[in-house]
Amino acid sequence: MYKDLKTLELEAEQAFLNFGGEEDFDGYDEEFDDFDSYDEEYDEEYDEDYTGVMGKLGIADRTLLITVQNTNSTATAANIFGANKNLYLPNFGLPAGVIVDAPDSSYGQVLSEIQASPMLIKGIKMIVGNSAQFNRTLQFVRKEATGSEEKDPLQPSRYLSALQNQGTIVEMPGIKFPLDGKVELQSVYEPGHVTQFIFYVQSKIDLARATEGKSAIRTRVRRRRTK
Repeated sequence: MYKDLKTLELEAEQAFLNFGGEEDFDGYDEEFDDFDSYDEEYDEEYDEDYTGVMGKLGIADRTLLITVQNTNSTATAANIFGANKNLYLPNFGLPAGVIVDAPDSSYGQVLSEIQASPMLIKGIKMIVGNSAQFNRTLQFVRKEATGSEEKDPLQPSRYLSALQNQGTIVEMPGIKFPLDGKVELQSVYEPGHVTQFIFYVQSKIDLARATEGKSAIRTRVRRRRTK
């Protein structure tokens, strides 16, 4: 039997407090995946009728595109995100020759929104100009104001498949992590190339909904209406 909506809401809120890989959230995912089959039954007026439940995440809000361009002649280390630390630094704390952009808005706006509206990411696609980039480790770092750190390395090359026709594209659907002001993604970027990251947003915090007496969580998972 499906869990009630209040239980699901509490689990979603708890997910933002955890930082880990696919194994940490397997049960959470299976429970939500079961609801996908009820998409056709979703009522657009659901949120109006049921105050406090999670809202629907719009299609445009389900992906976050970030590009990293290294214009230097040598490989260069750079950190993206980490809004709490980098938002107010010159050039967002990026080294000379490295340009980070968010084509759908701006990188500065992304950092600002992440501080106020944390996201739960489920899945990453990388598109690179040089396949050697996949051999560069992605390091997820979560640093607290007290100085404590959690680190979680990811090796994109492990997701390369012989069935993949494009050697410059890697899909990592099982990678999950909360993206807030504390989280930073560290890597070294190949010289003269652009790396694109497409982050798939599972859910996000929308504080404006709380002012209306609704849950501050918006999710891409639709729910069956029950009465």
